[in-house]
Amino acid sequence: MDVAQVLTLDIFKDRRLRSKPDYLNRPVRFIGVADHPDILPFVKAHQLVLTSGFSWPSEAQGQRELIAAMAQRNVAAIVMAVPKYFETIPEVACEEAERHQLALIEIPWEISFTQVILDVSSAILAEQYQVLEQAERLHVALSQAAIELSNLEDLAKILAKLVKHDVIIEDSEGQILGVYSFSLSKEAFSQEHSKSRPKNYLNHLQKSKSALYLSQKYAQPERMICPIYLRDEFLGSVAILASPQAAKDSDRAQELDELDTRAVEYAALIASLHIAQQRQVEQRQAQLGYTFLHALLEDELGEGRLEPEYVLERARFMSFDPSIPYRLGLFLMKAPVPLSAEGLTQRERLIKDIRSIFLQNQCKALLSPMTNRVFLLLPPKLSAERLWQGLNPSLREGHYEVAFLVSREHQGFAGVHQAYKEILPLLNHLHYGRLQRFEDLLIPSVLRGEVDAQKMLLKDVWGPFEEQGQLQETLIAFAKEGFSQKATAKRLGIHLNSLRYRLERITTLSQLKLDDPEERFRIRLAIELLSLKTT
Repeated sequence: MDVAQVLTLDIFKDRRLRSKPDYLNRPVRFIGVADHPDILPFVKAHQLVLTSGFSWPSEAQGQRELIAAMAQRNVAAIVMAVPKYFETIPEVACEEAERHQLALIEIPWEISFTQVILDVSSAILAEQYQVLEQAERLHVALSQAAIELSNLEDLAKILAKLVKHDVIIEDSEGQILGVYSFSLSKEAFSQEHSKSRPKNYLNHLQKSKSALYLSQKYAQPERMICPIYLRDEFLGSVAILASPQAAKDSDRAQELDELDTRAVEYAALIASLHIAQQRQVEQRQAQLGYTFLHALLEDELGEGRLEPEYVLERARFMSFDPSIPYRLGLFLMKAPVPLSAEGLTQRERLIKDIRSIFLQNQCKALLSPMTNRVFLLLPPKLSAERLWQGLNPSLREGHYEVAFLVSREHQGFAGVHQAYKEILPLLNHLHYGRLQRFEDLLIPSVLRGEVDAQKMLLKDVWGPFEEQGQLQETLIAFAKEGFSQKATAKRLGIHLNSLRYRLERITTLSQLKLDDPEERFRIRLAIELLSLKTT
């Protein structure tokens, strides 16, 4: 309750205001009579001071000093009964009150101070009781919402509809986690907020650890901000921003008040509990995801090792679909093994960034960190290029230095293990700060004479024809005849249509692109390797 609301009581119907109406917005917490010598020690902040003027100084300087001292103690207003000891409040007192923007009010001498105290105290108690009732309803509503809360966007919406003001929730770096506005779209409100955000207010929040009120002098619109803490860790803030139009359409005050303070504090507590729960869930899911992908890499879920129903159920739980093709990605950090504390921090930052990009693309991240390596599965809807581009800001800022290697597409449980076996021999040829593919590194490794790469190329080209000697013979002849169908048919002594049938089967079994120049080079190279192996 402020001074203006107090003056609406019937007891003050004959009052006379000796100051500007602009000064009636100070809060009134209690009322008391100050009518004895040396009254200042008994005057408190937010007190509505009643006086008859009996103990007031008679000289102008003393009156000025008394008004200044009361203003310094942040009293709500001074009410003087006239004209017993003063015909009216002295002009010098009014001038001094004007300097301090303090309200001075006159009431008729006949009005009993006892009745004034009774009426004002009753009004204050009634308002406090009303605030407690509203706070209890708000507490219950937020508590019920917290049970079903799925994200902080929901919390912002629920809180805004309860307090009838706009709400925004931010993390410790000022990134928006949830927002709800009655007059603007989410995007427009977020942009407007970023322009009007007070400078360094997050630093003030971290120091205060309690709700912070920012008047229109410091922020437009006025707002109530409360920090979100989990133990001693600053996680962000919840802010209620005054929305006069929304409040006007309801029974709420257009300015922020004590109820908003209670609401923002309780919302910050709920946000803290929600974040703590999300962290536990994410940590648990991460552990399960690490274990699951590691099992795929090591072929622990292969055919015959576990019950098929159990394997499929576990795959569904981890959002892994064995019917679609995945690429296996590997991030190799430029950090010595074993990882130092700094290296572990960099790895966690890398994992956090990867998860964020997956989330933005509506994908679930399946990761498996191993020392300075982070393995992951790339689904078809998220390309390696998009993931690499998403990491560019952190790479530029030097949060970590990594190389990124991506396998070919493989399908099913065994496919992940196959991809793992394919990329491991290529680790020594990675370049930090670059995205590289299996296809880009295999041929150079073969030409360098690396045995593992040569075996891989042989298996890649000839593996599908292990039990298809005729098709293997056809492919070799086709390559040696310069990929000419007529020359190959003549060489093999078969009809051209028969050759075409065999080539179709070769393409179907091996997925080789026989009209691709790079693929033809791989086939010729594989023929030479096969010849050397036979020799």
